[in-house]
Amino acid sequence: DLLAAAGLGWWVWRWMLSGYPPISGEQVLSVFAEGAASHGRQEQGAKLGFAAASALVLSRADGALTMSVARGLAGLSVGTVPWGLLVALFWLGVLGPGLRRDGSRLGWDWRPAAWLLAFLAPLVALEMARAPERYALYARPLLYLAVARGAASLGAGLDALVRRWWGRWPSGLLAFLPAAWLAGGLVAPMKAAWSLYPPTEKGMLLRRAGEAMVERFGPGGGIATFNRDLAFHARRVACLSAPCQGEDAAVLGQCLERIRVECPGEGAFPYAAEQRDRRGFGDQPNAALDRLIAEHFEELGTWAGREITLKVYILERDALRELAVALAGDRLRAVHPPPPPQHR
Repeated sequence: DLLAAAGLGWWVWRWMLSGYPPISGEQVLSVFAEGAASHGRQEQGAKLGFAAASALVLSRADGALTMSVARGLAGLSVGTVPWGLLVALFWLGVLGPGLRRDGSRLGWDWRPAAWLLAFLAPLVALEMARAPERYALYARPLLYLAVARGAASLGAGLDALVRRWWGRWPSGLLAFLPAAWLAGGLVAPMKAAWSLYPPTEKGMLLRRAGEAMVERFGPGGGIATFNRDLAFHARRVACLSAPCQGEDAAVLGQCLERIRVECPGEGAFPYAAEQRDRRGFGDQPNAALDRLIAEHFEELGTWAGREITLKVYILERDALRELAVALAGDRLRAVHPPPPPQHR
């Protein structure tokens, strides 16, 4: 079962990443070191190698288990549930004693405990890496499940004691009631406490840029960017399939032609150049390409904030083709446009 689940998880992971550029191990290590440096150094822009970043993360192992559990359960600590009881129910639910009935006796099934520990273990690693709290949101349902199992386990033990005194006691009643109490005392206050956060500066900046693009180009068509949020606000499709790698003229010419071919629509379309400190795996910039675009095409506008500076340029398709030919020449024959759609 474990091997089947691991294989299914790997397949789903590969399928979700199929639309993005390939990620090398070097990129993974680089982003890992960048994240460790950003949460463990005082100097802005400090660089760490993989060995130094790993040593920094491992140095935070002391107390990481306690802190990861505390952070995870903090979102459940509302309403009438005392904190100490919540922690006790969590650990009791992870182990799950008394939740497997063996005839008339209560037993313990190690398999659910192993599954819970396997899926909750990354929380400790995330705490050691000082990762943003949103990375641990995947575990919120599992934390609630563990607490509910703990309540049921406690109730099952009490249920067994009552049945020793009174054999006609309905089996499982005291295991169900604590879980029902938990749902009534925990879920309802959580829903009442849920509130929407105000928009971030970055989100408002992307929204203003998107509105300006809709006004200039109209909706539909493509936008040369990896930023899906920006494409949403511009009401366009993000049409870059892979980063442009290289700075010589021929490579830049091929990149320009690929942008022209891959971005759907007719007429001019926007190109977004971003300046920000932290990036993901698939949106690494090419400064040479950004400079080339800035030198040859009209700028629609600049939007600057604390986290990001965004410049949008107007790409005319004919001018884009002429510049690509001037730079790459015959090498453009390696760039094949997609076949025309088949009409039925």
